[in-house]
Amino acid sequence: MSGQTRSGTAPDTVPGRPLRLSVRKRVGFSLALLALTGVLVLVLGEVSFRAWAAYDRQRAFASADYADDLWATYDPLLGYRLNPAFEDHNAAGLRDRPVPPRSARPRLLMLGDSLGYDGDSIDDTYVRYLETALRDGGPDGRDPIEIEVINASVMGYTTHQEILYLERDGVALDPDVVGLAFVLNDVHQFLHQFQHRDGRILRTNLYQFTDEASGQRPGWLDSLFLHWLVDQLQIGGTVAGVMAASGFPFEYKVDIGTAWKPERWGVVDEALERFRMLGREHGFEPFIVMFPMLLQYDEALLARDREYLLQPQNQLAERSTRLGIPFLDLYGEMRPEHFDDDGLHLSAEGRRAVAIPIADFLHREGLTAPLR
Repeated sequence: MSGQTRSGTAPDTVPGRPLRLSVRKRVGFSLALLALTGVLVLVLGEVSFRAWAAYDRQRAFASADYADDLWATYDPLLGYRLNPAFEDHNAAGLRDRPVPPRSARPRLLMLGDSLGYDGDSIDDTYVRYLETALRDGGPDGRDPIEIEVINASVMGYTTHQEILYLERDGVALDPDVVGLAFVLNDVHQFLHQFQHRDGRILRTNLYQFTDEASGQRPGWLDSLFLHWLVDQLQIGGTVAGVMAASGFPFEYKVDIGTAWKPERWGVVDEALERFRMLGREHGFEPFIVMFPMLLQYDEALLARDREYLLQPQNQLAERSTRLGIPFLDLYGEMRPEHFDDDGLHLSAEGRRAVAIPIADFLHREGLTAPLR
């Protein structure tokens, strides 16, 4: 009878304080176990990622395992460039038809990154659809133009790299007009890098973020494993939304987050200044086209702070106006269905759709005059 109360009820079933303490202990133990499990997963993940990265680098450097069949090849100025021997790349290292000798036909050179590179074929890029739109004219009175459009878009390039390419290689193509496609991940000097040795790319850690780009993460993300976890999130993913409950999902993305940091725009200012000067020195007309991303059409985020959400567009518009470079913001011209699953690149419909407003913009701004 010593284990029971006078009423015959066990002590831990009597209503009152003992029961509440027991529940609290159980909940506390469960939370502590969950936290310990999370820490162990992070530690083991970090150790595994760092061990594999060290092994991969050592193996590649020791064996000189070169990636000569890759879409990119090493370039000491640009970091990398398109491999002329890869699939449908031409001899000039562009994903385009062979560049013909300069003729009397006017020439437009389009700079950009993977948004201009992507497509099921050379003829399925937005740049090629732009050429078609200019050649066909339009219902608003645009006259057909017999023009050559050269697609100089390279996956992963930033505005900084695009202007370096223009200065070294692009001006030699003698363009009459040069377009710069600006994307929200362009606020870097170099966004991606390859491991290389002896002037050749190694088959290790291919196409990873540069130290400069990775350094823009929040301090608590200074982890290879956490880097990997965050990078697996889709730009519009619900998990990223939870992470950004007190902010915005894109603020945690290495590539695009810097577009909302005004102090990081110095690299863009330098590139645009050089863009304008190259136009004056080599006699071409420059223009800028800015591409948005899918998250900027999210109604909940727009309701939270529309001005902040569209801050990069305003940043670039102000700079373009100050420099006297014609500027087209495609935000009002695009719709959610124009984006691919990652929320940044163009869908098949989007590649076709953006060509018309760009052609109309060139006509309105008088930029087709040098193309006649």
